Amino acid sequence: MWSTSHSQSIDLPDAVPVAKIWMLGKTGSGKSSIIHFITGADDAEIGSGFRPQTKHSREYGFPDDKTPLVRFLDTRGLGEAGYDASDDLKAFGKEANLVIITVRATDQATESLIAPLQKIRKENPDRPVLLVITAIHDACPGQTEFPADMLDHWNRSKLPEGLRRVLQEQLRRFDGLYDSAVVIDLTKPEDGFHPPDLGGERLFEAIMNAVPAAMRSTLGTMRMLQPELHSSSETDVTSVDTLILTHATLAAGAAAVPIAWIDMPVVLGIQTHLAHRIAKHHGQTLNPTAMAQLSVVLGGRAAIRMAVRGFSKLIPVVGSAINSAAAFALVFASGKVLDWYFAQVQTGRTPSQEEVSEMYSNQLDAARAYWKKKQLSESDLGAGDSGTSDNHADGENR
Repeated sequence: MWSTSHSQSIDLPDAVPVAKIWMLGKTGSGKSSIIHFITGADDAEIGSGFRPQTKHSREYGFPDDKTPLVRFLDTRGLGEAGYDASDDLKAFGKEANLVIITVRATDQATESLIAPLQKIRKENPDRPVLLVITAIHDACPGQTEFPADMLDHWNRSKLPEGLRRVLQEQLRRFDGLYDSAVVIDLTKPEDGFHPPDLGGERLFEAIMNAVPAAMRSTLGTMRMLQPELHSSSETDVTSVDTLILTHATLAAGAAAVPIAWIDMPVVLGIQTHLAHRIAKHHGQTLNPTAMAQLSVVLGGRAAIRMAVRGFSKLIPVVGSAINSAAAFALVFASGKVLDWYFAQVQTGRTPSQEEVSEMYSNQLDAARAYWKKKQLSESDLGAGDSGTSDNHADGENR
């Protein structure tokens, strides 16, 4: 099931379906608000979670940097005199799956955004670029209430004339540099604007349409589990539950491709990574005895068949939905068993193989119930063909 190394620093497989989103925009253009909307992390978590990458950039992995479900690559130098995109292109140019360029609706000084975006676009013309026009309340002085359907296909009958003009001008400025565009107004409740998340769901839909299927699955599951997923630390009492859900979500994404169990090595690699992190949390080491005992139950084909068989009864379809559900259950149940196992070992008691097997069976049932409760269906996971959708949330395509 897992490596025979005693090292607790084992890495996740390279093929884990984690979207890397490159955020371009001036300070105050709404980048942090977008990250908050997508992840549910608060300002303090986002602020402390970023790590410097280059002179002008930083990176944030949610819910933590070791096992992220999504990575945000933030370029901070835009708008600063002498900013050169070369370092960021070198650091992020090949690994970013999507570029999001944020601009406030009334910002007319966009030259500092357009020049580096032109270079980024030229470097990789096939990578999708999403233009996000933010802070539309700037263009509507005195207005605090916005119709919920105001941004449906940029509903002309609901848009104030001043706002319509600035939106058209921003589209003109960035013409040829983006694939699709979204208009949003993400504010804090105390700011007094209603709704405070105007356009947010359309933004998420546009992001989902722009990334490959497996990453779309990971992001979709992450949103469904958002109340349970939060930034954690090694001292956080809920960190083990967060670790388990994070790894199970990655496993569901890895199995989302509609070819039966083609990504099973990745799923098992995710399971291995989780095992080492849980062992470390309990101050334990995955020694050969523990690995041999646990692998019989948690890593064998019988366990996989058990997971698939249970979900084939729960979900009346075949293919990717069963794969994702079973992979989620496999890793979720494994994590719960490992947490229980090492807690027992800490007390000086080593559970028998029969106890481990019974615990695993019970946790598979719990995983199925959890999946059903969260209604993580095939559509929720975003299973399907990879690539960029031609249908944009607001009807603005390039």
